[in-house]
Amino acid sequence: MRDILLRMRRAEGGLGGVMRELMENSGGQVTERDTETLTLLSRLAEIQTDREEGHEDEVQDILQRLAQTDAEEEEGEEEEDVVTKLSGLNIESLTEDELWTLLPEKDKQKFERLLKDGGISALVPIWRPWWEEHERDRVVLIEELQREGREETSSVEEEESRDVQDLDTASEHPSPLKQEVKKQKVKMEGSRDAPPPISCEIPPLSSLCSASPSPLVKFSLVNVLCGYAFTLRLFNGDVWETQQLLEFTRLLLSVSECLGRSRTFGSFSEALSAAMASISAELYDSDSALSAVEDVAHILSGASKDDRAGYTLSALAQLRSAFGKARTAAPRDHAHFRRMCFLAGKKCEFLQAWANENTHTLRGLARRAWSECQRQTGERQEMERDRKQVEEGWKKGRARGKVMIEEI
Repeated sequence: MRDILLRMRRAEGGLGGVMRELMENSGGQVTERDTETLTLLSRLAEIQTDREEGHEDEVQDILQRLAQTDAEEEEGEEEEDVVTKLSGLNIESLTEDELWTLLPEKDKQKFERLLKDGGISALVPIWRPWWEEHERDRVVLIEELQREGREETSSVEEEESRDVQDLDTASEHPSPLKQEVKKQKVKMEGSRDAPPPISCEIPPLSSLCSASPSPLVKFSLVNVLCGYAFTLRLFNGDVWETQQLLEFTRLLLSVSECLGRSRTFGSFSEALSAAMASISAELYDSDSALSAVEDVAHILSGASKDDRAGYTLSALAQLRSAFGKARTAAPRDHAHFRRMCFLAGKKCEFLQAWANENTHTLRGLARRAWSECQRQTGERQEMERDRKQVEEGWKKGRARGKVMIEEI
């Protein structure tokens, strides 16, 4: 082989002439990659035959280039192989496992690395929740409660009674807390999905319960909305396929104890803290929990001042539909899960009827949600400042060569 390569290299007209003749005889099947490979191999044969010295670097460079060319050729063959496998197949009808078996091993490893490193998120457009879009020509009044000096001295009952006050009334008659009403124009950036249609009929609240509903119902609504917002964001807003829908409802039943365990809550803070604790228990980061609190505030605020309940009713309508479809799609032998979906759907129906007749209470809940979001954001920023100060002090200590902790 070495002798053949040398004769080609030293032939009349050089290797280029030989390659042109080969291309003419092969009908153009000899590619530029083939030409480059033969050029490298013939040069390597020449160095070995003449036993030239001082060409070690050139030999290494040739070997590396040959290895790279070989890898590119294998990649091209794998791509052609995938194309051959997929040709004539209906991709939409294949399951994830069937598609996975068609991928080359190299692509499987690359995909798993993207999952592990989080790089896969760059390939998927981030879903933008519909509840963040408020009416274009109006402003959303967000009341930021700022504590000064000491904690509020009023009782929990007095605090909860203020939850049902109108936002505008609260701003005209401020509580002992310092209150600021900041007018924020919510800009519409890009397109978002429209709110889920309220297609399910909302029955009168009196038809679902004979007595007056408990005043604690509003806290159950907060817990449900927090679980709903977190879980829907986690699934990037895509819960239409059967498998995703089943996973969505299972996780939601785990995060929202109101839906999964029929738990009742005695205060706004308890309902919200329970959902955030469930999110943490599922090993999701604290940013996800904080984002869920802000989402609850958006949903409870509604599309505008004149439509406070619209977003809440849409969210509950989507939940009713999701639990109904999940119950139908679940296997027959999963009787416990099917029963939980039925009960959760009925609870969402009750909350929808309650919210439809208690829009004034939603305003107070929205105010509490924005206040809680502001408080947690402030705590997060303060913790971040403390962390940076500790890190800077530690770096300065190392720079001075001081021992920060000395063994006794």
